[in-house]
This record gives sequence, C-alpha cells and structure tokens, in this order.
Amino acid sequence: MAGCKKSRPEAELVPPAKAKLVSPAKDEACISGKSVSEQLNTINFVWEKAEHADSYKLAIKNLLTNQTPTYNRVEPSKNVVLDKSTPYAWYVVSKSAKSGVETMSETWKFYNSGPGASNYIPYPAEAVAPKMGETVVAPNNLVTLRWLALDLDNDIRSYRLYLDTNPDPALFKENYTTNSAKDIYVNGNTVYYWKVVTIDQMGNSSESMVYKFTVR
Repeated sequence: MAGCKKSRPEAELVPPAKAKLVSPAKDEACISGKSVSEQLNTINFVWEKAEHADSYKLAIKNLLTNQTPTYNRVEPSKNVVLDKSTPYAWYVVSKSAKSGVETMSETWKFYNSGPGASNYIPYPAEAVAPKMGETVVAPNNLVTLRWLALDLDNDIRSYRLYLDTNPDPALFKENYTTNSAKDIYVNGNTVYYWKVVTIDQMGNSSESMVYKFTVR
C-alpha cells in the first residue's frame, strides 16, 4: 500500500509579512552616510523585522545605471558602500524557509548626496501609462503617454521624449513641460519603445529605463 503524504502544519504555510522600511527615508536626500572617499560613502539600511520571516533579501537599484545588487540578510540591517551624488531605490524581500514564500516590501527612493550638494539630479521618470509591456487600444490611432517624475529641488524644467519601434528609441520631441505627451499617432499591431529624459533648471538630467507597449 502506498504511504500517505504528510501534510505540513498550517503554521508553516503562513507567508512572511511585508517588511517595513525605516532608513534611508523615502524620497529624501540621504546625508547620514559615512564618507569612505570623495566618490563613496557607507549607508546603513534598516527595516523592521517582518512576522514569519526568517531571512531577507535587500535590493538596491542605482537609478542611473539600473544595476540592482542584492544582499541576503538574517538581521534587518546592512551597511552598503554606494556612489555619492546618485539616486537610488531600495526594497526588502521577506523570506520564509518553512513556507517557501517571499513577500516584497514597498520601494523607496533616496538621493545619496555628495559633499556640499546644493542641487540634486532628478529621479529617473517612471511610466504611468502605458505600463511596461501593456497592450493598448488606440482610438483613431492615437495614444497618450504619461510618466511620473520627481526632483528633490522641485525644479524640473522640461522633458525629452524618445519613441520608436526600435528597442533603442530615437528622439521624438523635446521641451515637454508637463509629464504627458498627448495624441501621438501610432500604427496598429505594432510594438513601441519609449523613454523620458528629465531636465532640471540647473541643466542636470536623468534618463528613464526603456519601456515598451503594444498597440492592438
């Protein structure tokens, strides 16, 4: 007779809670790091312990290069050496070996400021619509692109929009002063790629990742 498969205790199947981020603070310039050199400083990442989690994965994304190194942790903190004068985003994944489930926290952005910083590079814009990989209907072959942009100095001057059917999109139009581009003509059954460059009053700029959408 075949043996019965033992069921796992219900307590072991409980997924870990979402970690609550503490520091660096959300959407702020981080000035509490310990300087290592002219280009680098150490930032202490801290989050609250998550219920039912026995380990964590800390992810820190450089918003200029889009590189996202990760660090496995048991304790809810980690010192990391980062580039100064650079915007970052970070999040924590709570992990449970018992349930085999992972839970992702919110994502917070911060600016790792350099010595004497008085003006900050804008955070790279993020697509609002169409979302990454979305398939859209374009009435009269027209679409509107919308994005979210943030600058700690609140001095965004303009945007440049790149849009193409090529994965490396060409410049479509510059000097947008709002975070949308309305009534852009597109072809049906076509994949489009787009990105936005955000420019502030001091001439600092940041480039978003390349997004894509498909017109039905």
